[in-house]
Amino acid sequence: MRITKLLAVLALSLCSTAHAVDPLWTVDLGDKVEWSQVTTAGTLLVNTGKQVIHVDPDNGEVLWQKATDKKLTPYNFHDLDGSGFLLVAEQFQNIPPKTRLSMYDLISGDVIWESDELYASNLAVVPDVERGQVLFIGGFPGHARDKTSGNLLRAYDMASGEMRFETTLSKFNRMPMHLTDTSGMFSVATDLSGHARPVIDGNVIYLPYTGITALNLDSGDILWQQEFDTVDPGLKKTHSPIVIDGDTIYKTGRGLVVAIDRQTGKIRWESKQRKKEMMPELQVHGEHVIVRIGGMFSNGKDMIPAKPFGVLALDRGTGEERWSWTKAKDSITNMAVLPDVGQIVIADTRNLYRLDLAASGRPDVIEKRNLEFKRKFGGADAAVAGGKIASGLLSGGLVGGLQGGIGAAMGGGRDRGDPPSSITAFGNDLVVAGNYHVLSYNAEKDEDNWSIAFDPPGVNPMMLAFSGAAMAFTATANAGMHSSMSVRNQKLDNALTSADRLGSIMTRRFASAGKSGTMSFFLTKASREMEGARLQLMGIDLASGESVGAVPIEEKEPVFTVDNVGERVYYFHKEREVRAYAF
Repeated sequence: MRITKLLAVLALSLCSTAHAVDPLWTVDLGDKVEWSQVTTAGTLLVNTGKQVIHVDPDNGEVLWQKATDKKLTPYNFHDLDGSGFLLVAEQFQNIPPKTRLSMYDLISGDVIWESDELYASNLAVVPDVERGQVLFIGGFPGHARDKTSGNLLRAYDMASGEMRFETTLSKFNRMPMHLTDTSGMFSVATDLSGHARPVIDGNVIYLPYTGITALNLDSGDILWQQEFDTVDPGLKKTHSPIVIDGDTIYKTGRGLVVAIDRQTGKIRWESKQRKKEMMPELQVHGEHVIVRIGGMFSNGKDMIPAKPFGVLALDRGTGEERWSWTKAKDSITNMAVLPDVGQIVIADTRNLYRLDLAASGRPDVIEKRNLEFKRKFGGADAAVAGGKIASGLLSGGLVGGLQGGIGAAMGGGRDRGDPPSSITAFGNDLVVAGNYHVLSYNAEKDEDNWSIAFDPPGVNPMMLAFSGAAMAFTATANAGMHSSMSVRNQKLDNALTSADRLGSIMTRRFASAGKSGTMSFFLTKASREMEGARLQLMGIDLASGESVGAVPIEEKEPVFTVDNVGERVYYFHKEREVRAYAF
């Protein structure tokens, strides 16, 4: 193992060189923002607690706004993968649970249909755009007015609201659940937000809630079911999404990995139990199944570290352990795999590690590089009550590199430096991003490309984690866009009275996204040139390390939402006015 130091080839203080970007438009909300989210069409949904406002991203036109006195979260709103529909699944009572489904035209805001009052809790919603239906999973405890009991999946026609089929997934309260974002001391509700998202492949959906359940989307029939523990009872997103590779399905559970025949549901192999370790990431490469161990996970309110931190390599054909490495300290990033050289790259609080994928019996650390992320947080961060991020990310727990990267910054370790939050591969170039540091390293040439150090803004490190690791290529909310635009059926099209407007907005958004797709944003102290600004949100092109501009921010605890696909930032000035910026 070679130990070297990762030196900064180009250390830039961008506070003095970044130019301020002028806002495209502004919209007065009238009240303080509670949360916002970007839809797959690129439009902006804003909730103030008194009304929900839908805004055109190009000109700031308010497409529609609706008054509400309900406590709604992003988990209640389901933009159905580019179909032009918006489903609001509102659980308005907990004991007994009552939920209503309301389908809206995304652009006009017109109500297309509403369900009857359902005596059920709102557990999950999954769009199936190819078949023009939406899947609602509800917990039905049984009621005098509705004897239905169990955790049920119901398929509704998107355009008409007609129920196509109903399938019982399990007995009531037999699926592991987590507290919702609306739960409080006197009002407790649970849902399935702590699980990975289901996966649709052809006419089959694979549900991860009790292991893996394969369900036919045309008939609602359960094809097969394998049960194993897939989540920690108190923490969200602790185990990997379902990975389909050829005829095999791979999934991690509590301390194990399973491989299942996709057609028959028979277990091909099951790895040796590993003390219920958290395994949030799984990749298949060549003859190996690679699993990340440990990270930082949400319990719905806070981020909790789960040790050990490391990597596990299994034989793809048998599930036998090739090697395991659990020496990462205090935190861990996502895995970056370099298939051309057969290496896995990962980082902890202090070092970057290159591991030999082909090692056998014991791990082979090819290289350990010290990361020069040494700038300390000042005393200001301890005094800050907490930053506010106007997005829906917390509703499902943090994902990807965020699960590991903020460990030390949140108190996991004696050295409160700037731990990396993510590693991304651009060919042979690896971009390692922290909260206020980012560097590019060429693995083939074994040399640095560039490195940037930002002045810490003196804000809550949770906020920094959101801003520093918001990578353009991880905008997973847009998965399924291609299929929804090509196979949408005629009945669904007829229901979209504003389809032309929707298509126009989406076309402009994805044309813009093709410009780079490598942008990330960092919160730092404002430069002297930005009069009246306390902070700035700086855009960096990760392919070149160049600044593309900065958003001037006046507040100490700013509220903003980033659209990584459209390369836009929505800054909520004094929490009451939206200012849109394009990069």
